[in-house]
Amino acid sequence: LPTVLPDALAETADLWSGACTVRWNLSEEAQGLAAQSATTAECAAEIVREGVGNAVRHGGATHVDVTSVAQSPRLVLVIADDGCAGHHEERKGLGSRMLDEMCVRWTRETDDLGTRLIAELAT
Repeated sequence: LPTVLPDALAETADLWSGACTVRWNLSEEAQGLAAQSATTAECAAEIVREGVGNAVRHGGATHVDVTSVAQSPRLVLVIADDGCAGHHEERKGLGSRMLDEMCVRWTRETDDLGTRLIAELAT
């Protein structure tokens, strides 16, 4: 179980390597939090997969940075990309509903530099 999140980060970066550069940083403290809870680790891995996939497929991102840090008692994921988020519909999509279910709190910010998703998970 301790490798679920690092493996998901590496697999996601490898999966999109032909279309996008995905860099990731998992702090030692964040890895420790994820290793303590199978649910947190799986949720974090799924959020990374969804966030990076959306950045590439919908935003046309060529660079995505994924950062995982511990802000005890929470695991915080930041997925920042250089894509164009476009217009977010009023109706929430599957990804937004997933974030609502998995996160204590999440936000998505878009500006001229790209999009930044911040997801806070309970541990």
